[in-house]
Amino acid sequence: MSSSAKVWLGVLVTVIVIAGAYYFYMQQANPVTPATTSSTSTDDETPTPAGQSPLGGATTPSTSTDTTTSTTTPVTTTTVTYKNGVFTPATTTIKKGESVVFSNTGTTSVTIDSDPHPTHTTYLPLNIGILSAGKTSSAISFPTAGTYGYHNHANETETGKIVVQ
Repeated sequence: MSSSAKVWLGVLVTVIVIAGAYYFYMQQANPVTPATTSSTSTDDETPTPAGQSPLGGATTPSTSTDTTTSTTTPVTTTTVTYKNGVFTPATTTIKKGESVVFSNTGTTSVTIDSDPHPTHTTYLPLNIGILSAGKTSSAISFPTAGTYGYHNHANETETGKIVVQ
């Protein structure tokens, strides 16, 4: 294999690894929270092939009633705003399973990351990154009780926390 082919192969492998890492990071940063659905059926009969009775003989076609109920539980979403170096409210309290969005109502971008600075390892989905002025983040779900600190990566004195009960 020529050295030129080796270089191209190395570049291709690097691009694939970076794309995979980006995909994994985006899945962690933007989790999808499915709605809860339940269904019940009021049909107590055992299904049988059309035209046959449960005993095996031919029957007159009949109909049965099947009622399905679907319930969706709405997810409560709380908004934290960032403007002029301040997160409002500084402490947000939510219940397990609820979500938070960040809205940048200021005129400059902010880089929102989880504590501790600079490693941002407390809660990876909270590592939003750059949020441009006038933009709102995707909803971040908090399935586990606890306290989750965050800050502006560019100025770690600009902080806030989310308390999940």
